[in-house]
Parts: sequence; structure tokens; C-alpha cells
Amino acid sequence: MFDSSNFIITLNNNSIVNLTTNGRITLNFTIKNTDTINILYNLSFKLYLGDGISFINSTIDYTNVDENIYSFTNIRDLAPNETNYNFSVTLKLNEVDSNGQPLSFNSIIPCSLQGYCDTSPRGIYDNGNEIIEAISNFSFKVSEYIIYKENPSKILLGEEYYSSLIIQTSKNANILFSELKDILGNGINFLDDLTISGYSSEALNNYEIISPKASINNFTIVWKNVYIPESTTIIIKFKFKGNERYYLNGTTTGVYITHGSQIQSQVQYKISNTTYNYNYSFNMYEVILSLSLSNYIVDINDNLVYKIYFYGNLYHDLYQLSGYLTTSDGQSLSEISSPQFTNKIVSSSGITQLIWNVGTILAGTTATITINGTINSNYTNTELSILSGDIFTVSSSCNAISSATNTIISTSDSTELRIKLPSVTKTITGYFYRDNTPKNSNVLAPGDYVSYKSTYDSRNLKAPSGSIKIFDFYPYITKDILNINYSYSENNYVNTNPVPVEPYGVLWFVNQIPGNTAFDINYSTQIDYSNNYNKFLYNLFKLQVVNSNKISYSSRSQIGFSLGKPNLILNKKATGNNINAIKIGEIYSISSTLINNNGDNVTDAFNITFTETLPNNIPLISTSINANINNSEALNYSIQDNKIIIIIPKLAPGDTFNLSYNIKVDSTLGPNKTFNFISSTTAPYTQAYNENLNNLQYDIGVLNKSISLSSAPLILSITSDSPSKIIGEKVYYTFNITIPSGQRLNSLSPIILIPSKETYLNNAWLNNVPISSSYVNNIITLQPMTNIDSTSGNIIYSYKVECLISDSIVSSINPNYTLETFYGNVNYITLLNENFNIGINNTLTINHPNIDLNIASSNTDSNYKNHYLTNSNNIVYTNIIAENFGKAIAKNINLTVTIPEHLNFNSILLTSPGITYSYNSSTRILTANISNIDINDKKYIIMISNIDKSTYSETKLILTGTINRYYNNLSDTKIYTSDIIFNNEIYINSLISFLPLKPYSLIGSSSAINLSPINKKTKIEYILTNTGEGINSYIITITPIFYEYDLYIGDNFILNVPSNTPVNLNSSFLTNITSGDSRYISLHYTIKDTTFEPYNTLIITAKSLSNSNIFKSIPTTLQDP
Repeated sequence: MFDSSNFIITLNNNSIVNLTTNGRITLNFTIKNTDTINILYNLSFKLYLGDGISFINSTIDYTNVDENIYSFTNIRDLAPNETNYNFSVTLKLNEVDSNGQPLSFNSIIPCSLQGYCDTSPRGIYDNGNEIIEAISNFSFKVSEYIIYKENPSKILLGEEYYSSLIIQTSKNANILFSELKDILGNGINFLDDLTISGYSSEALNNYEIISPKASINNFTIVWKNVYIPESTTIIIKFKFKGNERYYLNGTTTGVYITHGSQIQSQVQYKISNTTYNYNYSFNMYEVILSLSLSNYIVDINDNLVYKIYFYGNLYHDLYQLSGYLTTSDGQSLSEISSPQFTNKIVSSSGITQLIWNVGTILAGTTATITINGTINSNYTNTELSILSGDIFTVSSSCNAISSATNTIISTSDSTELRIKLPSVTKTITGYFYRDNTPKNSNVLAPGDYVSYKSTYDSRNLKAPSGSIKIFDFYPYITKDILNINYSYSENNYVNTNPVPVEPYGVLWFVNQIPGNTAFDINYSTQIDYSNNYNKFLYNLFKLQVVNSNKISYSSRSQIGFSLGKPNLILNKKATGNNINAIKIGEIYSISSTLINNNGDNVTDAFNITFTETLPNNIPLISTSINANINNSEALNYSIQDNKIIIIIPKLAPGDTFNLSYNIKVDSTLGPNKTFNFISSTTAPYTQAYNENLNNLQYDIGVLNKSISLSSAPLILSITSDSPSKIIGEKVYYTFNITIPSGQRLNSLSPIILIPSKETYLNNAWLNNVPISSSYVNNIITLQPMTNIDSTSGNIIYSYKVECLISDSIVSSINPNYTLETFYGNVNYITLLNENFNIGINNTLTINHPNIDLNIASSNTDSNYKNHYLTNSNNIVYTNIIAENFGKAIAKNINLTVTIPEHLNFNSILLTSPGITYSYNSSTRILTANISNIDINDKKYIIMISNIDKSTYSETKLILTGTINRYYNNLSDTKIYTSDIIFNNEIYINSLISFLPLKPYSLIGSSSAINLSPINKKTKIEYILTNTGEGINSYIITITPIFYEYDLYIGDNFILNVPSNTPVNLNSSFLTNITSGDSRYISLHYTIKDTTFEPYNTLIITAKSLSNSNIFKSIPTTLQDP
């Protein structure tokens, strides 16, 4: 199991990056496999960018992007202890997030680079594969602004350089620097040549240079009130140099600036009264050493030029300068140099050191040392060969005496060299069928062979390679990889067959292969016989070499192929006069095509058995059979019973198999016959069939396709002489039978089935000629026909019968008409004695009269309502309407209306013509007879009655009407009735009149007043009248007042009401008051003194006991005048 801690991703930048919007940065990552044994395969990355970060570019192309996740898939492998793979990506901070909202300043946007590797070469397609993950997290801080400096890394005293001050602002960040200073440290001399780029303003251009003076020992550049708008980058650039001495009292008379010292400097700025500092430094040198090589990627026996440059400061000389050059084991240096070295030391470990006495370097001059060297083929220390990928170090240093300080100074530089590496490639050299016939397509099938050439190449490399592992991992569909016959172009290096290695691969291990070598491994593999294809169809060829320091390097080459299947499409067609109405003696052509349709991943189809099955009684014209491929390559066929059988040896992609033949229609053809011609195939084989070898059929299944020839059916129609009838009418049914042209029949026998309520009148005709018939159970059996031959044209038999509509069932759901179904059926026998029955039906509409009643009442001869609410008039007008909603005329309609108790019949006010009526007072039934009512017509009777005085209020009186019987205008035997009862409801309403008598009423108001002097007895009186049609009872309520009073109904004293007492009176004097009767109600009282108010108001209310919603209230004021 792989230790995931050995897979490492390291970010070589700060993990939190300050950026302004639209700012960019390049992040550098190093990826390592520190495991010393195991390979990591298929290195992939996912770069997760937070909302607000954009991808700009990277050192390798991404393979997919999904929203803000960038995928880099299957980049390379990491060999054991391979630790130097680098990946860089450039990113940008946007102005807004994905919702279009500006980014918040000082917010942190998290991001990450997540790495994935497989422990098996095919990744997820290998059982037991592990996915190893590593992650490097980093973040961006959204800054309003950024200030930083860019300076050379080394400053040679007296040399002129440029220093840059960079200011960047974000979107929506307008920054005002009330003060901005670049304070150069003591010893740095400002030389002017100041330029400003990116943005210009008067405040930026009007800067102040503060020079060293008595109290100041440094230069300062000062800006005041600098406004920098949003989304701006400003670069302020100026020239400077390092002095020989520090400033003292404003002059360069201070102590010497020593070699290697740092001069601290500062950018100071103020925003919104807050001061901020940015610190930076200059590294000062009296001499700078630079080491340069003619090449850094090298090979053994390569010649190199080593150069050392000593740059002296511009102020003072350097004495007794000694230069050193040190090379690691594996490098040889020439015995001659310019200038000539003074000493050479070669250690037993192979390290070489040269020493030069350069002497004095005058101020402002450069000394150069040049020497040639060679990369050896062996190490001195171990005498082992130098291997590909080996790394060498070169370093240089120097010592000198400063003439200024009389002290020894030193400096150094170093670099690395690396030996070149070999590479591997893999190609497919050919595709073959299993019989070794070359295959033109690169789409393979089970049983095919693939030829490979795997190449190891170090022809650009003279150094040998060590600890070489060459892996070849095969697709799982490869057959028998342990018995592959490998052919080597150079047996000196890979002289043994490989050993198996999991998963499903082989390994060649070679201790060492010389440089300037290339060899090929040639072999062929066979695709196994299986329909279960693994999706991973790549052959993975991998190289691993290890250098002398046990650091591994890897290379790989992978190549794939496609596995396909045939794409067979079977089509079929028939041609001739009319394939849907064939006739005796006609000839038709049948054709089939089987296409191996070309497209992606389509391969050959071998040894398909194609079977064409013909129907019985359709003669094949055998001389017409034509079977071929692509209309050129003729194929053999055999005829077995009613089948044509062809073996198709091969259909390459794009090939078409064709079969065509003719048939002749037999003389026994009858109607409605269908003849199916069926093509079918077996599943194709992957290779040409060989009974001595393994043979595999594709799992694409068999194909079937059919096409039909049909004779026209008998054409039947059955109709009535009219689409609608009424009971009592005759009806004529016509049954037509058409025998299509080009057919023969032994016989046909027709029948007609009439509805159950109809009567057959024993009259039948054939083509208008009377014929005999028989009738049983509504079935009319008609004269049959024999020896029918329509080869000369259509034959039509038209049968007609006469019937009477005796009755019909009337539905309560649809009483206006009844749909009656009638049928025609024919039995026919073909010349092959096949017996068939076919039939047809139609419907006849039987129309009926349909009488409805509508009974409504009113207090006048108008505004009739089915639910009538009475008023104070006890006369009731009732309108009785009989209406014919049916589809036939109604006659002799008999109806009755039952009149309820308490409603007294008076007379008939009015009737429509053709109506007679009578009233039976003992049964309370009004009987009416109506002679006829046309379709959609109506007849009416208007009756007058009055409401009995003994009826109680809120009583419901119901008149009930019934249609007893009626007929249509033809039949006296069919009686129509109705089960529906038609009601009219009359409600006896509660009505009331409650008023003060005239002396007490307020004119124009429903209120009352009584003026009564103090200590004088008086009264106020009201009248209550039942204005409704029924007997009613009432209650009286009175609100309390200050005065005591006596309550009377008529002359009857009812009760004494004390002061401030409410009244709720239910008296027998207020019970069962008949319609129109009244009651007088009076209050008798005396205003005795003035301790009360001079007036008082009460509310007296009369309310119906039958209906509490019927009431009347009278506000009444009792007042001392």
C-alpha cells in the first residue's frame, strides 16, 4: 500500500497572495514522489479557483474546465524518488464575483491545486488501483492597493542602477495619498532620471527631492496629495548608485560602506491620517562574482567553457584578489587557463579546485578567468561510469583586500550541470486478421493481431543509462501475453525475455545500456476472443532510469487502438403493380440488402448465414434469383423448401449484400390474403470461420426484416334509407358486397342482423331483383353466390331488405333518441377451401318525443317562479307549461297537477289551443289532455288559486305535476311515460307592519314622540298588523327608561314596568294572529317630578316568532314639553 505522504506538492510562493483587481501572478509548484520503490502513474491535477479568480495560462494545457475547476489529466508518471517536476500557472484577480458583485476588500478567496496519481498503470481500469492525492492550498487577499519596490539583487558600489516603485489600485478603490515618500537609506545616491508611467497627474509630477544636508544623511523623494484612481498601475522609476561612504552631515565623508552590507530603506505613505511603512533593502558589494558555463545539459566527453567574471567597484581598488573554481567529481579541467591558474588540487574523491592569483583589480574594471573542461566518462572516486541524468556542481569564490577598509572581502557563485536522458517511443506497425492477412482498417476485432515496435533511444546521448526498467502494460483484451514472441534489433542489451509484472504487463530490467544506442523490440499480440471489451485499449510503454545518486527519471509512450463491431442494417422492399392489392397472374420483385454501415468503430462481419423465407402458395421464379456483394461479387445460394439460403463470407465496412428475385401470384388468390417475405441473419463471426480454431460470434444478435404482399379485402357497406326514423315507420337496409378485381371464390353467403325491436316484412332484393330469404331471431339469411371470378373486374352484390320499426327502448340518460345498431355479415370460402367471416355495422337513430313540465307561480300574471315567496296578496297565479324537447311530434299528452292543502283552486285563467282540463275537488287533482306538441314547441295552462287563511307563516305549499302518457304521431301502440315529478314550491312569508298611531308619529320618520306635562297621566299607542298570508305570532321587547309605566294590549292590562326595567313580552294576545289582523299596544305613564331628565327615549320592537329576521323597531321619545 502506497504511503500517500510520499506524494508531495509544494508551492514556491507565499500561501497568501495580496493582489489588486486585474492583478496577475504566476504560481510555481514542485511535484515529488519521494517513495524509493513505487512508481506513481498518470499524474493529474485539478485546479480549484475561488469565486473571483480567473485562469490565464499554465505550463501545460488543461484538458477540461467545469465552471472554475480546471483539470489537467494524465500528464506523466513519477518514477521512484523523482522529485523535480515543476508546474506553473498564471492567475488573475477579477473585479467582480460570479454574481456580478464587486469583490469585498480584505476578503480572502481560497484556492487549491489538488494532485492525483494512480498506483497502477491503467488507473481505474486495474483492479486494486489506489488513487493517491496531494494538495497545496493557497489564497488571494483582495487589496485596495499594493505598494512594492523592485531593485537589483546585488548593488556594486558606484555602478548606476534603476529602482522602481510600483503602486496598483483595485476597481472601486480611489486612493488619496496625503503624503508619499521613498526614503533611500544612507549610502544610496539619487541620480534623478525619474519617470512616471501608467498614470500622470500634476501631484505626481510635482515631487520634491530632499537631499542629504547637515541634519539629514539620505535622499527622500516626496509627493503630496497624490490621487490615484481605481484600476491603475503606476511605475515610478529613477536612477541611483551606491556611494563609497555613508553620508555624514550631508556629505559623503562617513565611514566606508563595507562589502556585503545591507542598506535599509523605506516607502512611507499616509492615507486618511494613518501612516504605513514598506521596508526594503539594498545589498552592497565591493566586488561581484559571476560564474558562467557554455552549456548546462551535457553529455560525457563534452567540452565546456567555464568563465568567471570579477566586477570591481567604481571607487577603489582591490588587492591580492584570489579566485577559486571547484568542480565535482566527473569533470576534468584543462591545464591551461586564461590567465593561467597558480595552483590545482584534485582530491581522491574527484573534486578539482583551481586557484588564481588575479592580483589587483583597479576601480571600475572587470577581471575574467576562462578555462576549458570536459565531462568524464567515469567518476574518479568510484571509477564507475557516469550515467544519464547525473548531476554535477560547479562553484566559484574569491578573496581580496579592500583598499578602502584594508579588510579581506569574499564572494561566491555556483551552478549545476545534468547529463542528458534517453527516451522511449512506441508505434503500431500493422494490423492483421488472424490468418496474417493485412488489415486496412485500424478498427480491430477479436482474433485480430496488432504489430508493435517499441524503441529505446539514446542516440543523442553518449553516457550509458543505469538500472533501466522498461515496462510494457497491455490492454486486458490482449491474449496470452506470456507467450508473445519478441524480436530484438540489438540483442546485446535486452538479451532475455521479459518477466511478468502486475497488472497484466511485462518488465525488462537491464543494469546498464551504453550511450549512443537505439534498439527496437518488435512483436505482435492477438485480441482475445471476447465480447466483453474493457474500455482501456492502450498499450503503455514506460521507461525508468536511475542516476548515480539514485534519483529516478521517467519517460513513457502510449498508443491505443479501437475495438469495433459490425454495424449491420437490413432493408427489404417489394415492387410491382400494387403490393397492397395484388391480382392473379401478376409478377412482383422482392429485394433485400444487408449493409455493414460505415462509421466510427465499425469492423468486418464474417460468415453470415442469410435466410430468405417465402410464403406458401406464392410460386418463386427461380431463374430470377441474384445474390451478390456490392453488385459485383456473385454469391452461391441454395433453395430448401420455401427458403433461399446464402452464406455471406465477409462484409467489410461499407459493403452491401444484395438479394433479388421474382414471384408470380397464384390462380387461387382470394380476398384479404397477406403473404410475408422474411429475411433473417445469424450473428456474424469476428474472423473467417475455421472449424479448427476458436470462433466467436458477435453479441449483436440476429436481424429480421419482413415485407408483405396483400390482396385487396372484400369491400362491405351497410346503410339505411334514412339516417333517422320514428317508431311505426318502415326502414330499408342495403348491404353491398364488392369482390375486388383479380380474385376467385368458391362461394359467399350474406346475412343481415336487424335490431331486436324491429320486424322483418319478408321482402328482399339482390341488385333490385326480388330474392328469397329466411328470418330467425332477427337474422335475415340472404341468397348465397357461388363460383365467383373477378379476374375481369370488380363484382358488386347489392342486397336490400324491408323492415318495420315496431318499438324502441327509451333511455333515461338520453330520452330524445335511441341509436339502434344493424349488421351485415358475409361468410366466404376460397378456392383453397379457406373459410372466412367478415362483417360491418351501422347505426339508425330512432327519434322520440320528450315532454317536460315546468310549474311556476306568482302573485300576478307574470314573473312566474318555481320557488315563489308570497307577499300580502293571497291570490296565486300558476303557469303549467308542457314542452317537447324531443326529436318527434308528441300527441295525446295526459298530465295531472296535484294542488296541496291550504291552496284553494279557483279557476283556469288561460290555456293554449288543443287543451281540455278538469278539476277534482275531492282529490285536489287538475287533469289536462293536450292534443299534440310539435318538436321544440310548448303548451301552457294558467291556473288561479288563493291561500287559505288557516295557513301558518313559513309554511311551504308544493304543487306536484306528472306526465302520465303520450304518443308519437305514427304509432298508437308505443306509450311514452315519464317517471319525473315536477314540483312548484310556494312559501308563506312572514310579514309585519308595526307603527305608532298618527298622533305620536314623527312625520317622515319611523320614530315616535309623546309630549307630557309633569304629574299628568298620559299614554303612547302603536298598532301591530300581520301583513303576511299565514297565521303568525309575535313578541314585544322594550329597552329600559327612567319612567315607570303600564303596558296594555288593546284594553287588556298586561304588566307594570318599573323604572329602568327592560321588557321581553310573549303574550297570548300576540299569538296566532291571522293574516290582516292587528293588535294595539300602548304604554301608560306619568312624569312625576324633575329628578330625571326632562325627556327619555326607549326602543320598542315587534318580532315574528316564525322568522326572527322579520321585526320592526320604533325609537320613542317621552318628553316634558
